[in-house]
Amino acid sequence: MDVREQKRRSRLVAKWRRSGVTARAFAADHGCTASQLHAWSSAQRRAETKPAEFAEVRVRGVADEAERPPIEIVVGEVIVRVRADADLEHLAAVLGVVVRC
Repeated sequence: MDVREQKRRSRLVAKWRRSGVTARAFAADHGCTASQLHAWSSAQRRAETKPAEFAEVRVRGVADEAERPPIEIVVGEVIVRVRADADLEHLAAVLGVVVRC
């Protein structure tokens, strides 16, 4: 598709969004179909959407896992505090009992 056609479609989509009329009514007056209008609008929105950005985070100051503060797991009204060096099998068993209660 050439640049002029892309700009034409973009202008039509913008005009349609501002118009407040249905895609079918707008398309009938502008020489296209409602499905084309929806497809162009979707493509335009995808192109305008920025991907998420992530930043690397490094935690410093806690050398030993046993020194880390406990993690709190809330299940309903029950709070389970878990040390960073907890045995995962034991934790899974405890959480299984809490969930069943």
